Amino acid sequence: SIGMQGFELASGIEVKLKARVDLFAREGRYQLIVSEIDPAYTFGAMARKREQTIEALRAEGLLERNKALPFPEIPRQVGLITSEGSAALNDFVSILSESGYAFTVSLFDAHMQGENTVREVVSGIEVLERHPGVELIVIIRGGGARTDLLPFDDLALCRAVAQCSKPVVTGIGHEIDVSVADLVAHTCCVTPTDAARMLVSRMDEGWAFLER
Repeated sequence: SIGMQGFELASGIEVKLKARVDLFAREGRYQLIVSEIDPAYTFGAMARKREQTIEALRAEGLLERNKALPFPEIPRQVGLITSEGSAALNDFVSILSESGYAFTVSLFDAHMQGENTVREVVSGIEVLERHPGVELIVIIRGGGARTDLLPFDDLALCRAVAQCSKPVVTGIGHEIDVSVADLVAHTCCVTPTDAARMLVSRMDEGWAFLER
């Protein structure tokens, strides 16, 4: 695993193991003893899944769909999908609060890693899309291992982002890897903090226009 950064075992990933099987004859019980894990195989499987998702979205004409939506000139009414109580949420809301602008944030609490992420984020998009007090949707999470980002390469989640009738902003907390959700979102930010600063910057532009 030398040179492999950010590898962490997680549900739903493909792994290549070096292992041997022990049999406890008296108990009739088998035990799999793993001596090595090949991260390169897992990262290769992740890359293949990512490319398959991109090709499927391209075939459906969805890669640029959300980007074509007009972005609110005064992006004050924000729908937010993240984990309640997380550092990502606290950082995001703090920057909006400190800006002095009257942002309103409608939070949809969702797991941002693990087997429930895809289902809950898709539900959040559907709920906030119908919310009359939401002009745009922001999806944020903090940094983590590369394997934590697998849900954001999932076709169902990325399709929901692309097909959303409101602009979607992502701040999924990774500086090196770009998820497919980032690719199909209207605006991709590196971190939750950057996403909040981007909204404040848009408000600054709107305020400057009104002053002129």
